[in-house]
Amino acid sequence: MTAEGNVMANALQFEQSPYLLQHAENPVDWQPWGAAAFEEAKRRDLPVFLSIGYSTCHWCHVMAHESFESEEVAAVLNRFFIPVKVDREERPDVDAVYMPHFEKTLYDNALLTLLETLWPTAELVCTAEKLPAELLTFLREKPRTGLSVLMKTAENQTRLAALAPFTAAYSIPPDGARYYLCWGKACLNPVKTIEELKKLLS
Repeated sequence: MTAEGNVMANALQFEQSPYLLQHAENPVDWQPWGAAAFEEAKRRDLPVFLSIGYSTCHWCHVMAHESFESEEVAAVLNRFFIPVKVDREERPDVDAVYMPHFEKTLYDNALLTLLETLWPTAELVCTAEKLPAELLTFLREKPRTGLSVLMKTAENQTRLAALAPFTAAYSIPPDGARYYLCWGKACLNPVKTIEELKKLLS
C-alpha cells in the first residue's frame, strides 16, 4: 500500500487465472510459478515459499484472509522468502509434484516443513537442493506420518540456519552433510551419513 493509501498490486496482476488474480492485491509480494521466481531466489539466496490453491477452495480463502492479507505476515514473507503462488487448476503438473510429498510429509525439495501454522493448504519451503536419491527411495519405501528430513550442506547452511537456528550448532563434515530427522517441529541431533539416518528410521 502506498503512502496515499492506494493498493499496490503484485506480479499476479498480469496473470489470467481467476485464483491468482484474487491474490494480486495481497501485501505479499507473490510471483507466479516460473523461472524468474527461482532465479530471483538464487540471486538473493532466499528459499521459496510455495502456496498452491484453487478458486473454489474454502480454506484457501480463509488462509488468504487471515494471513496473506495481513501486513505483518506479508512483511515476514517478503523479507525472508520469495513467495510463489500456484493455481492447481492451471498448473496440475506442479500440483502433482508437490501435493503427494506434502500429504505424506516427505519432501523431495523441502528445506523446512511448516506444518502447524499453514494447514490445511499446501504451503512449503523449498530450495534447489534435493535429498540424495538413495535416501528418497528409502523414505518412500518406509513412510512415516509427520516425518521430515533436513539436510545441511555447505551450499544451504546459511539459509537453513536462518529458518532453523538450532542447525548452526553442528558443523558440516569436510566430506559430507548433516541429516536431521524431525517429527513436526522436534528434531533429533544430526547424523553424518545416510546409513546412520536409516538406522534411526528402522
